[in-house]
Amino acid sequence: MTGADGKYFISLESAPPGIAWDVRALVGGVVKAERLGVIVNGPTIVNFQI
Repeated sequence: MTGADGKYFISLESAPPGIAWDVRALVGGVVKAERLGVIVNGPTIVNFQI
């Protein structure tokens, strides 16, 4: 979801710790940014600019 400040938030609250995720930002169906193999252990920040 998108916050008022334009930042996106993805909740993986119920995800088991230590799992790797591929995070992608798509605009019009086109991948504009991606981070592969993001390990989630509690609150995790992934920064990228589109």
